[in-house]
Amino acid sequence: MAYQRGEPARFEAIIAQIGELGRLGSVADALAAFFHAQLGRQERACAHLEELARDDFAGIPRDEGWLISVALAASAAIARCDSIGARPSGVAARAGLAELLHTDRPSRAARERARTLASEARATAEAIGIPLPEDVSA
Repeated sequence: MAYQRGEPARFEAIIAQIGELGRLGSVADALAAFFHAQLGRQERACAHLEELARDDFAGIPRDEGWLISVALAASAAIARCDSIGARPSGVAARAGLAELLHTDRPSRAARERARTLASEARATAEAIGIPLPEDVSA
């Protein structure tokens, strides 16, 4: 609710508690990335994103926490990391979200958003000379 209300000061208490949620693994890292990004702490947000992105996001288990982890990580990457030079994380986040929207939410609006994200990922990947993840089909 603090996020929806625009009360970033409340994020501090949430961030302090995230360390205690270590058992949540990727969800805790994604939460930390998201909240640090909302507070403008790009380096901290990107550190958590880099942890999540290791080995092409293989560390995010395909369990009940997968969707929230991916969504929070994508939000953090898109919101903050492109602006400080961590553009590879932004490419991976956009490509992953595009793939998720393309495969799991086939509505017209979701397909259009997936195409936009995939296009942005391709353009950034090309601009910085990195390969685009192979599974980007949107």
